[in-house]
Amino acid sequence: MTRKRMFLRALAGMAGAAATSLILVGQLGRTHHTLDQFNVFIPLLLPVLALAFAICLRLRDRAGMAMAAIGLAVGGFQLGGATLSGAARDMRGDGPMIKVMTLSTFHANPRPLDLVKVVNDLDPDIALLQETNGTPSMIVGLLLPRHYRLPSCTGMPCSLTILSRWPLRKVKVDLPKHSAHPDLVMADVAAPFDTLRVGDVHLKRPYVQGAQDVLMATAAIARANSGGPLILGGDFNAATATFGLARFAQASGLRRQDGFVPTYPANRPLPAFTGIDHIYANGRWSRMGCRRTAAGGSDHYGVFCRLRWRAR
Repeated sequence: MTRKRMFLRALAGMAGAAATSLILVGQLGRTHHTLDQFNVFIPLLLPVLALAFAICLRLRDRAGMAMAAIGLAVGGFQLGGATLSGAARDMRGDGPMIKVMTLSTFHANPRPLDLVKVVNDLDPDIALLQETNGTPSMIVGLLLPRHYRLPSCTGMPCSLTILSRWPLRKVKVDLPKHSAHPDLVMADVAAPFDTLRVGDVHLKRPYVQGAQDVLMATAAIARANSGGPLILGGDFNAATATFGLARFAQASGLRRQDGFVPTYPANRPLPAFTGIDHIYANGRWSRMGCRRTAAGGSDHYGVFCRLRWRAR
């Protein structure tokens, strides 16, 4: 065996072993929330494993092939299952279709005017915006000027803002008695076909103390407000394929509408590789597909979905 082949074999074997190890450590995230963060990197690790497997196959390195195959199988199943759970269209119902978007505008956005073009060109019926209390606060009034708007606070720039084509009023949310409360605002929207309940949320980073309590508190709030048509969107700081996001879906009873939409990071040297911004809805909606929006100077891309209302 030539030195070149030996070098490639060693390199592919080490890369496959390292990537597989990270994926297997991520499996401990089922019970250890901190380790769940390894699952954020699955979309980056799968191409590495595929390349390592191909090199080992070419070099007939059975041990390297086996190691890479384990990582591909576990990681592919996890990411694939999470993607499919939010990707398939649901064609049931023939009610009106609405456009919903969520975008974390980035409190230190260096180009907040770019947000105006992004949001206004999409012209969503409902826009759920996060981090509007920094530089974006200067241009919130320029976003969808014909829409109604509901900030999450009064008398100061607010962290959350809901924009709606139809009149809306703030809904009082019964927060859990413990101290872990989400940054959340909820409203009733008087659409022509029904009254819609809409929530805008920005959750803690999952490795911060109390983040899992906040996630479950948000799930409890969502379930308590699911009596009618409900849409909940925002910056969940929980990636597609993480066990935390799966637990949220199970506890809330909502369905994630986006499949795998990489939204973070944006405007960085590293391309977006993970989806932490999501749109959820209950069974009163059929999903008609989602896509990524431009970032508009933010460190996140947005998510834009079309949902069809179902009478029952």
